[in-house]
Amino acid sequence: MTRAAALLSTAVTWACRAPPELPPEIVVEGSMEPVELVAQRVETMQDTLGFHAATDLLPVPGGYLVVDAGNDRLVRLDRSLEPVGVIGRSGSGPGELEAPLVADLTADGVAVVELSNGRVSFFAFGGAFQRVVALPGPWGDLAVGVDGDLFVASAPAHAFLTRIRANGESVPFGRRLRARPELSGAPGGIDRRDRVAVTDAGSVAVLDNTEGHLLVYDDGGSLDGAARLPDSVVQRIRSRNESLRTRLARQGRRVVGVHLAKGLKRQPDGRLLVLFTASPHFGLMVDPATLRGRLLSVPERPGPWEPLLNAAAAVVEGDEITVLHTYGVNRYRLGDGS
Repeated sequence: MTRAAALLSTAVTWACRAPPELPPEIVVEGSMEPVELVAQRVETMQDTLGFHAATDLLPVPGGYLVVDAGNDRLVRLDRSLEPVGVIGRSGSGPGELEAPLVADLTADGVAVVELSNGRVSFFAFGGAFQRVVALPGPWGDLAVGVDGDLFVASAPAHAFLTRIRANGESVPFGRRLRARPELSGAPGGIDRRDRVAVTDAGSVAVLDNTEGHLLVYDDGGSLDGAARLPDSVVQRIRSRNESLRTRLARQGRRVVGVHLAKGLKRQPDGRLLVLFTASPHFGLMVDPATLRGRLLSVPERPGPWEPLLNAAAAVVEGDEITVLHTYGVNRYRLGDGS
């Protein structure tokens, strides 16, 4: 067979190949929405413990931990949302932080990724410094496994989800090369924009932040389940981003990429919370075992609901949701929004 004939045969083979099979849509079993504001922590410029570019929120014994990126620290809040302590200070030494961005809970404390220092710092719940682990850059989201291993979305040369052992050794986990352009829409490769979480059972969940696919891997890195975010939500977010892109283009500016979610976090009850970037449905609670979930919606009635759309992170505990937003922290009681 001549080279031209071989190329033609390859082209025909690709053209005739069946389109990739998409994961099924996540089954939505109703929705929840806030019905009452029950606690609030408003931050002001005069507040000595005011946040500056706060980026993450974690539930810890007795309250919450806010990742205060702009002030290079972690702020401890009690259950009333009042500040009771600070962890870390600006710097690159042990126990110091530079631009902390994302964090996750360990068995006895918290692990936090530092953008400027290129590492993960570990602290006990009480604030004592424990250790640091260097990150293979560049890096993205962070999740802590049930055995203490770290999982970081990174792409140093290939599309990897990197697993970092307790001794600092980095190994690829569930390697998935980015899909060819003609396979766009099928599950692709890890990207630093993707979101990562570890379930109570030790599975690793990855949210493709471009296509909206939620992929669940077993501890060995094999795909164990897959589903995609509700199409109605994805299309609404993409439509909003397209409108924003068009508006900014008229001003000589541009929007790069479409991020569907701000975060993917394991919640105290074991479900995963997907926090959307822009939608009347600001979030989705998903059972990682069944890939079924409930939407979190913004009420249409008047009220103090705007922080939900500006949320950087949130924690759902029973019938309450605590939201970190641009101006502080709010807690709402949730009701049936079906």
